[in-house]
Amino acid sequence: MPVDMEHAIRVDAAAPDSHFRLLPCPACRSDNVAYVQYMTGIQEPWKVRCFDCGYTVDMQKIFKHEAQVAWNQEERHDGDHILRAV
Repeated sequence: MPVDMEHAIRVDAAAPDSHFRLLPCPACRSDNVAYVQYMTGIQEPWKVRCFDCGYTVDMQKIFKHEAQVAWNQEERHDGDHILRAV
C-alpha cells in the first residue's frame, strides 16, 4: 500500500549508524528508504517507504521505532535464502 505523499508532513532518512537504521527494501532491495510521517486527522503516524519502488509495510505506527520494527521484520529474499533482521 503506497504512502500518500500528498499528506506527508515529514520525511526522515536515518543514517546507517543510527539506532533508527533501516534495512533495504524487501521488494526491490534498494537502500533508498526513509521514514514518512503524515497527517491523518488527529494523529501523525509513521510509515517506512521505498522511494525506488514505492513499497511500504501496510501498517500505521504512532512511534517511529514501531515503524522501524515493522519494516525491518519484513522478509527479504536473497536467492534461496530468507534474510531477516537480527
